[in-house]
Amino acid sequence: AENEKNYYLNYAVAYRHRFAQPGHELNASVFYTRGVEVELFPFSDSSSARLSTDRTHLIDKEKIASFSVDYTKPFKNGRIESGVKIQLRNIPIAYNIYPGTNSVLDTLLGNWSKYGEDIYAVYFNLIKEGKILEIEGGLRLEQTGIHYDIDPDNVYYNRNEAYHYLSLYPNVRFTFKVNDKNRISLFFNRRVDRPDEFDLRPFPKYDDPEILKVGNPYLRPQFTSNIELAYKNSWNSGSIYGSVFTRFIKDYLDRIYNADPSSNTGIVYAITQNLNDAKNYGFE
Repeated sequence: AENEKNYYLNYAVAYRHRFAQPGHELNASVFYTRGVEVELFPFSDSSSARLSTDRTHLIDKEKIASFSVDYTKPFKNGRIESGVKIQLRNIPIAYNIYPGTNSVLDTLLGNWSKYGEDIYAVYFNLIKEGKILEIEGGLRLEQTGIHYDIDPDNVYYNRNEAYHYLSLYPNVRFTFKVNDKNRISLFFNRRVDRPDEFDLRPFPKYDDPEILKVGNPYLRPQFTSNIELAYKNSWNSGSIYGSVFTRFIKDYLDRIYNADPSSNTGIVYAITQNLNDAKNYGFE
């Protein structure tokens, strides 16, 4: 049975300044989160290969600080939005194991890791609504720094990981109003999906001792470019919406399952990897 305790403290301060023009405003906020996860996981492993009673003890202390300023300026048939955001994240992990007889626990992983993520972003959006055509266009510029430090006693991951990247994320939408009830829209956007700290953590999750979920500290973010064509029909009591889309994905993230090549225990490791490029096609 797993014994898990979570504690979170959130602090937030917000400021809003309204100008004389309706909808014209400036918003600023500061947010800080401090969380602690304590997980004690005792388990018995009974199989034809072994009989053991083991324990793992994980302490996860997460700190997130963010600061943002957002500005909105309306004009005839539209508005301008812009802003900046800074987010600093730090997650140190302490991981201790207590192996029993014939234990399945891996003693070569070390007992700590430390994740850090710094994001600095600025964005600008323009929204304009006409009688026939609606246009929305935006751009976000983002500088990201990542570091992942690993216990030197870990024999599988023998280097710390740190990298920085500067990237642009555009967002464009055109909506053609065929009439009051029918609209056709074309979208394009680019986004980033960063691996979560759990995906990077080099310590197994033993809730299923035969299929061990293990993180990969050397993962890179996944970037997705999306193109979508949509149609919407509305009436007094409802609406119907349909779309077709294509997604181009770089450094695709997926979990790979491999049997342990070093033993005959039957253990399978599920480890997230970057799989080069991928494409998705579909409809809704």
